[in-house]
Amino acid sequence: MSKQQTATAVVFDPHPDDADWWTGGLAMLLAKAHWQVHFVCVGLTEDKTRKEALESAAILGIRRKFLEIRVTNNEHFAGDLADAVRPLLRELAPTAVFIPSLTDYHLEHVTLSRQLLRCFHWSSDAGLEDFEVYAYDSHVNRELIEIYVDISSVWDRHVDSLRCHRYFERPGLPDNALIRTKTGRAMMLGAELPTQPVLYAEGYRLLRGHLTGISSLPDVLAGKFYYRSDRELLAL
Repeated sequence: MSKQQTATAVVFDPHPDDADWWTGGLAMLLAKAHWQVHFVCVGLTEDKTRKEALESAAILGIRRKFLEIRVTNNEHFAGDLADAVRPLLRELAPTAVFIPSLTDYHLEHVTLSRQLLRCFHWSSDAGLEDFEVYAYDSHVNRELIEIYVDISSVWDRHVDSLRCHRYFERPGLPDNALIRTKTGRAMMLGAELPTQPVLYAEGYRLLRGHLTGISSLPDVLAGKFYYRSDRELLAL
């Protein structure tokens, strides 16, 4: 396995704020551990939202890519996505890939994840190495959370990254709606760690794991990675 493969994570999102919202804490921890982290926005963006996403990326210490593919009402979406994702994965050679929840209420999130999983099935035929696949948390929290990541140590900076997405400051929404939502969910997940409750956590589900172990992340996130196995929560 090459050096790049041991130190690259790719997070796909349909909108330019999703990856930050659900994986910003983990992304920052991986970046601090000298991983290359790429947020890849698949869907259509605007100048304003791209600018905000790039501002957020600078705070997180990650890289941002924009594919500009219409996700819904696009009969060619599957082909467009495969044509864009195939060379991207070959170029980045990730160890871990993160996708939206398959049970999210948002159609574009589910559509993207389903098609990405289809893309991943041809990875070996395309000459790509195996990579781990995780689903990140959803708006309706229907997914069984298997992996908890303690993001308390980077929480303040993560809040700064969320402030970049000024779309959530529009009229009709409460002040700091994005931050309030993430704070509530992060505190709830942190409280679910019975052996050692933490202030703030992010949740993930493992869809395709490490070839010989649960995940490659415990070594990188020493003391911050928790895995739920057969109803028992293990600190790894």
